Amino acid sequence: METLTTEMRAQAQRRHRGMLMMLAAVGMFALMDAALKLLSAHYPPFQVAALRGLSSLPLVLAWALATVGPAALLRVRWPLHLMRGVLGITMMASFVFALKRLPLSTAYSIFFVAPLLITALSVPILGERVGPRRWTAIAIGLLGVLVVPPDRRGRVHAGGPGGAAGRHRLRGLGDHRAGAGGPIPTRRWWYGCWR
Repeated sequence: METLTTEMRAQAQRRHRGMLMMLAAVGMFALMDAALKLLSAHYPPFQVAALRGLSSLPLVLAWALATVGPAALLRVRWPLHLMRGVLGITMMASFVFALKRLPLSTAYSIFFVAPLLITALSVPILGERVGPRRWTAIAIGLLGVLVVPPDRRGRVHAGGPGGAAGRHRLRGLGDHRAGAGGPIPTRRWWYGCWR
């Protein structure tokens, strides 16, 4: 009985640690995107996207080498990684373009349509089944994007964050397909290289 209680406490501690790590990660993403918005006022979108990708490469390389070794970095499915790279570059450039022209809250409101798009695109691209309740949720979520407030000039640049969300989801589907070609550290390394 005491062992069960100790195990339950340990499991609860792991869950709490996981929640704190997730909160820290979300906070870091918010800081990173705020920095992207500040940089986008001074640099072109592709340059900001490249800076974001290049700054993460040393950390990802260290992680990949420590977990899977250098040989795993070369055994990849090249066409899928190239596709992911192109989609990743255009996704980041579109997102930075949107951040330059929209308030951060508006850009995020539009960008958060991405999970809805990946669910919808998983049917034709991956052949997965999506039930009627999920389709209803997708439709309601996509309608929610239509009520995003416009910018100061009365425009909503859906081509920026909306296009970025679409490319982000296509990249995610490519990541799902490329997953058969290697471990996560390898996929993260090559994605970072192509960005």
